[in-house]
Amino acid sequence: MVGNDTPISLVLIDEEKNLLAKKYINMDAGQMLQQFRSSVSGIARYEALDSLAAWRAEEELKMVLPEALEDGFWAIRESAFAVLQGAPDWLEQSPGLSGKVIMMATQDERNSVRAGAIDVLSVHSPDEHFSLLKQLANDSSYLVAGSALMGLVNSTSPDEKSEALESFAGESNFRMVIPVADYYLSDSVAGKGDWFMDKAEAMHGEGLYYFLGYFGEYFSRYPEEGEAEAVNYLLKIMRNDSKSFIRLGAFQALLGFSDNVETLEKISVVAGLEKDKELSVYYNYFLESQEDEN
Repeated sequence: MVGNDTPISLVLIDEEKNLLAKKYINMDAGQMLQQFRSSVSGIARYEALDSLAAWRAEEELKMVLPEALEDGFWAIRESAFAVLQGAPDWLEQSPGLSGKVIMMATQDERNSVRAGAIDVLSVHSPDEHFSLLKQLANDSSYLVAGSALMGLVNSTSPDEKSEALESFAGESNFRMVIPVADYYLSDSVAGKGDWFMDKAEAMHGEGLYYFLGYFGEYFSRYPEEGEAEAVNYLLKIMRNDSKSFIRLGAFQALLGFSDNVETLEKISVVAGLEKDKELSVYYNYFLESQEDEN
């Protein structure tokens, strides 16, 4: 047996993840921290940070986060902000970390990283960062601006928040529309039925899918704003849209009105026309439970 003058504490196998094979490696949080710090490959560093986050290894995460925020691989910086978003109190515990997050929210070269930094500030203290969030809501990147706008929704200053959010009510990009919809719901702003209907009719694709949940909740909460029209619109989307995930979104939104027996019958009729077998099974599962409750 040959000894080493310098003891080996960590061996990285297939650091760049090129080997097509099943690998079973038992590593603890300390070794993952060491992997992050010693790896040349960004993929291996990402794996280490992701593992530490999944294990909720708080001590190691606190040690590695400052390094992760400086990492040249954008996905690692983005992942670091996802960790911080779940532990915003760490900003209070680490001198200079809040300033670092603010700097990256305004200056990072990657918009997704900037959006991640903004999400952290929004969770940490939206009132403290209100002016910055308001400024960033006008950013040329919808990803950045949408995150900032959602941060404004979290503010506890009703008058300033109302003025700021209402100034974006005319936007058409879904990343801007959804925070405004969230604001109308979270702050119980009535009288916005026409706005919700106009936005829904103008949207499509991924944006429409996300918006339909807010749309359905608003009209189920404020039926006097046009519940019948909203239900008919959702039934039309569920019946006619060419994309299965949009039809699914319409169905999910309609469930908010299923306590009405007549509406439930209409949903069941449209569900019976569904050609996608997986979607049809999904519909039937929830409709059967709704029928039992009614």
